[in-house]
Amino acid sequence: MRRGSRGKAPSGAKMNGRSKLRLIQGRNPEQSSPETPFLKGFFSRLNEAKVRYCVLRNYQSLPYDLDGSDIDMLIAEDDFDAVCGLLYSVAAEFRGRCISRLRALRTRTVAFCGRYDAEWWGVRFDAFPFVGTNDFDILSADHVLQRSLPHNGVWVANANDASVAAFLKEILGAGHDQKGYSSEASRAYAEERHLYASEFKNLFGNRTFRKHLKPLLEGKQRNLFHQKKLLRRNCRWFFFRRHPLQSFARYLSRCVNHLQRIWRPPGVSVAVLGTDGSGKSTIIEGIRSPLERALHTRMLYGHLRPNLLPSLARLLGRPESEGPVTDPHGSKPSGFGGSLLRITYYSIDYILGYWFKVFPLLVKRPTIWVFDRYFYDYLIDPRRSRVSLPKWIVKLCSVFIPRADIILCLGAEPEIVHARKPEIPIREVRRQVGQLKEFCVKEPRAVWISTGCTIKESIDQALEAIIRRMASRYTGREQC
Repeated sequence: MRRGSRGKAPSGAKMNGRSKLRLIQGRNPEQSSPETPFLKGFFSRLNEAKVRYCVLRNYQSLPYDLDGSDIDMLIAEDDFDAVCGLLYSVAAEFRGRCISRLRALRTRTVAFCGRYDAEWWGVRFDAFPFVGTNDFDILSADHVLQRSLPHNGVWVANANDASVAAFLKEILGAGHDQKGYSSEASRAYAEERHLYASEFKNLFGNRTFRKHLKPLLEGKQRNLFHQKKLLRRNCRWFFFRRHPLQSFARYLSRCVNHLQRIWRPPGVSVAVLGTDGSGKSTIIEGIRSPLERALHTRMLYGHLRPNLLPSLARLLGRPESEGPVTDPHGSKPSGFGGSLLRITYYSIDYILGYWFKVFPLLVKRPTIWVFDRYFYDYLIDPRRSRVSLPKWIVKLCSVFIPRADIILCLGAEPEIVHARKPEIPIREVRRQVGQLKEFCVKEPRAVWISTGCTIKESIDQALEAIIRRMASRYTGREQC
C-alpha cells in the first residue's frame, strides 16, 4: 500500500505524501472519549502503511472524539480491501467486534463496539473508493485524495471538496438539501470555479453542467424541486451512455443488496424481560449510549408490543393509565372470553406491528429496537395483562409471534427484587423469577442478566450479551 502525492500541508508543517504522520500528543485528557484509543491506533496504523485515504467531513475532533458523528472515509481503490482488513485487526486489538455490516458494490458500512480500559466504545465507518452516489461519481477520487490535508495526524478532505461533495450527494442521492450544505457549496464553487467546472463537465457533460448543475452551485435556483429532478435524470442518462455495463452492474448490485438486507437485516430486535423491580428501565437506558455511538442511529423503543394497533382501552373509549404502573396486579383478570379476545387482538398487533413497523426499520438501517417486556410476558406474568387462560392457548398463540433476536432476562434474588417493588407479594416474585429462569434455560435466544450486583456490572453484562449475539451473525463470513 503506497501513499501518493497530497495537497500542501498547513504553514509550518513539514509533511509530504510519504511522510509517516505522528498523532498529536499532549491534548487535555478531559477532551478525550472512550473511542480515543481505538481512533488513534487505527489512524496511526493507516499512516504507517502509507495508505491513500481521507476523511470527508466531520473530522474536526478526530482522532480524539467522534463528536456524535460516524466516519465517512474515501480510500484509494487499490488500498480498499487492505484497509478493511486493517480495520478489523485494530478493532480486535481494542477488544471491539463488528456488530453490523452492510455491503454494496462500492461501499462498506461497518459498526464496531467493544470495551477497553473499562469503557465501552463504538464507531461506525462508511468506507468507499469513490465520491458520489450509487449511480455515478460526483468528484474524481484522485482529485479529492491529491488535495487532502493532514489534521491532527489524520488525512482529511480539502474543505471546498468536502462542501461541494456533501451538497451534491444530498441533492443527487436524497433529492433535497436536508443538512443545509448549499451555502458552503456555493462559497467553495465560487472560490475554485474553473477547477470544479472542468471536473463536472468531464463527469456530467457540458450541457448538463451549464443547464442544471451550475445554477444549483451558484444558488440561482428558481424551481428547485424541478431543477434537481432534471439534474438527477440527466446525470443518470449521461453516465449510462458512457458506461452502460457499469450502470447495469450497479443497478443489479443494489437489487441484490436489498434482497440480502431482507434475508439478513443489519438491525436487531431486543426484548428485555423481568419482574417489576428487576431494573429493566435502568438497563435499557444504560445500553443506549454505546450502541447508539456504534451504530450512529437512535435506539428505538417499544413498551410491551409494537403498538401498531391502539390499546383495547382506547379502542373502547376507556381512559388509559399514564406513567409507571404502581400496582401491576391491581386489576382483576378478564374472564375466558375477555382474555381470549385480549390475547387474540394483541397477537395481531405483534404480528402486523413487527412485519409492518419494526422489521422495515431493521432492514433499512443498522438499528436496535428494544422492547420493554414482550409477548413472553403473557407466559411469565399473565395477570399483569389481565389474561386468564390455559397455558397451552398462550403457547399456541406464541407460535405465530415473531421472536426477538436477543432476549435479556433480568433477575436477582426474590428478596432483593421485592425490596425494590414491595407492591408485589414475595410469593409472586419468587414464582415469576422461577418462571423466568426456566424460560431462559429453554429459549436459545435468551441470556440471563443478574441485576443483584451493581448497576454498572449489570449494564456490562447486558452490553456484552447484545454485542456477542450481534457479532455472531458475521462469524466465519468474509470480513468487510
